[in-house]
Amino acid sequence: MNVRIRYKYGDGQIDVFSVQALDTFFVDAVVEGFDLVTGSWIAVEPALVEARLERYDDETGVFDQISDSQVFVHPDGFFRLLQKCDAPPGTYYLKTTATFGNITQIERLKIKAKVII
Repeated sequence: MNVRIRYKYGDGQIDVFSVQALDTFFVDAVVEGFDLVTGSWIAVEPALVEARLERYDDETGVFDQISDSQVFVHPDGFFRLLQKCDAPPGTYYLKTTATFGNITQIERLKIKAKVII
């Protein structure tokens, strides 16, 4: 089975998210598996979901962890990723890891931290 993580905010799916630097924010995530019988993506219940905020270092080509996210399971079947952004303005990534059976899926959501005046 193929597994994917989709990020949502409000009613829509997102690929990039803007936040205020030095603030707390949340993003919702859905873990889905591809059902070969129906030929569509369906929600699956992973054994583990973890998330953390990272910064990409252009010089080394490595993602450096800034902080872990708190992950809450919502009764509607999605995961709320609560994150404190203690970093200055810039581009960051919310790395989400979901484990379903023997599959571990990793996705990164681009976070643009801005100063809002």
